[in-house]
Amino acid sequence: MLHYQGLFLFNQNQITMNKSLILLIIPLFFSLAQMNAQTTYTIGDTEYIYGQTYETTGMPKVKRSSANRQAFLDSRGLEHVPYGYEVDHIIPLSRGGTDSPLNMQLLTIESHARKTAMERSSSSIFYTNPSFPSSSFGSTSARIMQTGPRGGQYYINSSGNKVYSRK
Repeated sequence: MLHYQGLFLFNQNQITMNKSLILLIIPLFFSLAQMNAQTTYTIGDTEYIYGQTYETTGMPKVKRSSANRQAFLDSRGLEHVPYGYEVDHIIPLSRGGTDSPLNMQLLTIESHARKTAMERSSSSIFYTNPSFPSSSFGSTSARIMQTGPRGGQYYINSSGNKVYSRK
């Protein structure tokens, strides 16, 4: 056993065994890290995860971007989400919406919960309204039209209210 100023150190056999163990663990660590890495591809401002889809719709799964979220907040002159509000994707990611700042809006927590519940419970269709300005930041030309209990078509506006369309 090696002795140095009153401290006992490992003997030569223990040192050799520890080096061997470390040499076995290092490749295992890197292979596990590589297995957990997500391979992604990007279209526009949205990054998608290869081979993953939303269970509810089968659409490709989106990797959310904190940079896009911050760009949305910056466009509104905000450093962070105001108290009582949440960032919402106007067209849900699970229904093909992009993770672009153009597809984001601020909703109150209550309105966001109501909108999310309605999106999950209803069969919705996409509706494109060409009269909407697509060049202004923060607006979009696509809306999710939903069918009410008596057959009327409506969408949820940025305030979380139902807006019925004319027949």
